[in-house]
This record gives sequence, structure tokens and C-alpha cells, in this order.
Amino acid sequence: VPLASFAQAFAISSVAFIPNIYISLFRGDARFIGLANIVVVPFDIAINPWIGRLSDVGFFNGGFFRDVHSWGRRAPLMLLSVPVCMFSCVLFWIGPESLQSPLAVALWYATMRFILTLGTAMFEAAFQSGFTELFPAKTERVSLGLSKFFLGLV
Repeated sequence: VPLASFAQAFAISSVAFIPNIYISLFRGDARFIGLANIVVVPFDIAINPWIGRLSDVGFFNGGFFRDVHSWGRRAPLMLLSVPVCMFSCVLFWIGPESLQSPLAVALWYATMRFILTLGTAMFEAAFQSGFTELFPAKTERVSLGLSKFFLGLV
């Protein structure tokens, strides 16, 4: 759990530098990129509880993950979040250099940013709710939460 938190903190902290790269290297429209960064926050706030609720009712337990007793309600969501995040992270760097318009580059950035936010919301909803289910004792949660926090700072 702490190592996964470290990897997540590293990935999320790298997102902070992407707008600068899109503005300076890919010549994206700074106003639209800034607007996308502002609008993505309420999107994250709205989508996270909705995804958590879908996970609670077993919406993601279909296909390969059909057996709830083997997979649980959280693992399918967490595993499905990986390709969503990978898709956006790969496409962040493939494509914008061929776009000629600053607005097109900014739209590309906004689309990838929203997909990445969707993927991280999926991961966080599964992780946070699974954390309390896996560790019902408060002392375990506090101990693991502290190690998660300190590794996230590193």
C-alpha cells in the first residue's frame, strides 16, 4: 500500500509540469490550458463519489471480474483504472507535436487531462474504500496511513 501511494504521488506530481511543456514546447493556447486545469477540479469532485457508488453496487463486476467473491467490489475498478491512466499518459506525448493550431493543442491537452482525472478518480475510489474494508481496525489504518503519507512526501 505505501509503495503504491509513492508511485501515485510521483505520477500525480509530474502532471503539474505538463501544462508548461504544452505551452512552451507544443505552443498550446495558455488560456485554454489554464481553463482546462480549473474545470478539471469540479469534474474530479463530481465524478469521484459517483464512481465510488458504482463500485459499491458492483457495476464493474462484469466479464472477467464477474465472481464477486474472488475479485471483490474494489479490485475490478482499480484494475480498470490502470489502462485508462496509461492511455492518457501515453497520448499526452503522442500527437500534440503534429497539431498546428494552438487551440487544437490545448484541446488535446484538455481531453487527455480529463481522461487522466477519470483514471485517477477510479483508482482513488477503489483504493480509499478498499483500504477501510481491508483494514477494519483503526490502529492498522492509522499505521498504514502514516506510512502512506510519509512515502508520499518522499
